[in-house]
Amino acid sequence: MMEIGIYGGTFDPVHIGHAVVGSYVAQFGGVDEVWMLVSPLNPLKDGQRRLFTDCQRLEMARLAMAGCPRVRVSGFEMSLPVPSYTYGTLCALRDSYPEHSFRLVAGADNLRDFRLWRNPGGILREFGLLVYPRPGVVLTPEFISGMEMDYDAPDSIRYLADAPTMSVSSTFIREKLSAGTDLRFLIPDASYAYAKRVLGFRH
Repeated sequence: MMEIGIYGGTFDPVHIGHAVVGSYVAQFGGVDEVWMLVSPLNPLKDGQRRLFTDCQRLEMARLAMAGCPRVRVSGFEMSLPVPSYTYGTLCALRDSYPEHSFRLVAGADNLRDFRLWRNPGGILREFGLLVYPRPGVVLTPEFISGMEMDYDAPDSIRYLADAPTMSVSSTFIREKLSAGTDLRFLIPDASYAYAKRVLGFRH
């Protein structure tokens, strides 16, 4: 049995911050592999303008993480009913891969809205969280233990407090990419080349 870290997102498009999180968690997060799940829809961001199609975002994520040890990009969530909620996705993964256990990878900023998620207690008790730090977000041991206590889920949150962080806004990336701005070093090379072809940019 392997423990799999599930790193979900729209990745519209994938950028260097996403790649760093996936690579770091796979190597230092205490899991055997990280599966990056490209989501067709985030229920909390309904109506957000999309720059790329589902298939294009999936391909860019695969290009970005190609050759990264112990990181696998998956379109598993795209086969699920829309909208897809995190708890349902985790349960579907458990049903499809009973030989593995799963732990959700989430940014520290997501914990501020965690109570708005579908069945947050089930996520903690049945799967657990692997929390990646975010610039400007402070999670104290008291906050983490308090959340575990609120949901009766002891030792369910693993906080990677020493992980490297960077502030890269997906909104900024989309806006500047649409405008044709040079985003080398902000988007992995192969993904950037693919994105420019899709958008019709030659430079």
